[in-house]
Amino acid sequence: MLKTIPYYFYQVDAIESWLDEQAQKGLFLLETRLGTAMSFRKETPRAVRYRIDVKRSIGYTDEKARIAAYREMGWEYVCRTKDGIFYIWRGDKTA
Repeated sequence: MLKTIPYYFYQVDAIESWLDEQAQKGLFLLETRLGTAMSFRKETPRAVRYRIDVKRSIGYTDEKARIAAYREMGWEYVCRTKDGIFYIWRGDKTA
């Protein structure tokens, strides 16, 4: 399922919240497309949290090292934007 992103990509907090809401409806992000749309897969609804991170924000330029570091912190790599600037992660929602 393809959905148009209802925010500009610099509105990171709003997009993260929107992705959280989509997961509660059973739609889980697969990939970004054309910078204005996201592709979702349908699953059983559950509470998760999404995080959007800028490529250079934690100093990892090596993608494998970046993914490994986030995995150690409990995040699952979902995808990145086509321009490679934003990385999108998903994690279990904790109380």
